[in-house]
Amino acid sequence: MDEAFTAGIMGVGFAALNGARRGYQNAQRQNLQQVAWGWVREAQAQEARADAAEAALAAANREIARLRSEVSAARRQANEYLLLHHILTS
Repeated sequence: MDEAFTAGIMGVGFAALNGARRGYQNAQRQNLQQVAWGWVREAQAQEARADAAEAALAAANREIARLRSEVSAARRQANEYLLLHHILTS
């Protein structure tokens, strides 16, 4: 009877230990999932910031192209005026 009782107690103890281990592993897994979701959210936020920066860069490049076009037009006009002035004063 002592052996059966001891085996029963040990069985209950092992079952409790296994249950505790599974509970601990589940908690670890859930914690890792929460950490991973945090990383996913951060990556999504970084991607959104990168998209915004890319859009701002594209707008800046369009503005640069517009300004270069204006500079080219101003140079052409200045050269025409200089040529006209040269012709008229010669």
